[in-house]
Amino acid sequence: MSNNPYAHAAGKYGKTAKESPNQRELEGQLLLKAANELQRLQDRWDEATPEDIDNILTYNRKLWMVFFDTAIEYPEDRPQELRNN
Repeated sequence: MSNNPYAHAAGKYGKTAKESPNQRELEGQLLLKAANELQRLQDRWDEATPEDIDNILTYNRKLWMVFFDTAIEYPEDRPQELRNN
C-alpha cells in the first residue's frame, strides 16, 4: 500500500477517455478502482501509513474532480433536468 500508483490519475483519465470507445465502461472501472481502494484502506486501517491514506484519498478526490470539471465544462450538452439539479 505504500507507493502511489495513482500519480497523475486525472491526466491519465483524460487521455484514455479521449481514446476509449466506451466512456461509461472506463468511468465505471475507475470508480470501482477507487471504491476498492477505499474499502481496502478501511479493512487495513491499522496497517495503513499516512502516505497510504493520502494517496488513496487524493486519487479519489482527483477522480471526482475530473467528473465535476467535465460536468460543468459543457453545461449546454446536459439535459435541462440534470442542469437544474
